[in-house]
Amino acid sequence: MERLGYLVNAILAKACDTQREWDLQDLGGGEGADAIRLIRDRTLLEIRPGAQQPVGPALDDAEWRTATTEFGLHGEDTDAQVAAILAERVEEAAAAGLNAEQVEILSALLYEYRDVFRVSFGSDPPVRVEPQRVRLREGAAPVRINARRYPPTHMEYLDQHVQELLDNGLAYVNPSSRWASPPRIVPKNEPDTFRMTVDLRAVNERTGTVQWPMPMLDSALGLLEGFTCYFTLDWSRGY
Repeated sequence: MERLGYLVNAILAKACDTQREWDLQDLGGGEGADAIRLIRDRTLLEIRPGAQQPVGPALDDAEWRTATTEFGLHGEDTDAQVAAILAERVEEAAAAGLNAEQVEILSALLYEYRDVFRVSFGSDPPVRVEPQRVRLREGAAPVRINARRYPPTHMEYLDQHVQELLDNGLAYVNPSSRWASPPRIVPKNEPDTFRMTVDLRAVNERTGTVQWPMPMLDSALGLLEGFTCYFTLDWSRGY
């Protein structure tokens, strides 16, 4: 390409002079767009040391690692824990009245999907769904909402939960963000257990409404007619 006159550094420098920000989300389905932006910014700073820093905070190691997270698999210890817990649930179902044939069906079902169960956070890859695109209302400006006052038990849980998110690469510190929403701690059914939610009302007021068909509960319950065995599933921390 260089022999044909296509110099990557020169093209990037010219693109930088033409426009500071380029939207790459529509290229190739958008996969890897964030990593491409980070590589672009670093390259521009290397080839043009005097150039102005990209708008926003500098790219530190934490942000770079977050954007290029290396995903792995849960270890054998975690798999053994999951298998033991699922075996206990099958025993509980049998004690609740399942016959031998039903127990066999339940065991086979749980074994087939055993890889989706977790006992803790881990370096799992993200789900394969299209990222949600949030569009600002006309004239909307970013908003930063101050944190609220929390009781000691909520603060203790909040510190522990946020640190867990940081340790597993699910969040990173961004003190220069133009947006900030306060967390809201909600007690769960189990004693002394909590769930972290986020109060996004200020953000919702500034963004366009996303239309989505809502399921009809009556119709969904009608599909259960004739069944006698039920069980519930819970998302791990809502993730």
